[in-house]
Amino acid sequence: MKLNQHLKNWKQIVSVRFPHLSLPQVSGLATVSLWDGYDAIKQSD
Repeated sequence: MKLNQHLKNWKQIVSVRFPHLSLPQVSGLATVSLWDGYDAIKQSD
């Protein structure tokens, strides 16, 4: 699965978990948290 699809899926999860956030906030939070997770996995290799 491409990173873009992972981000779309993660945005959906974040928007459900935090319904009070605006779409730009959801996008920012999803992007940062997905990137942090990806970075942590990459560093452990």
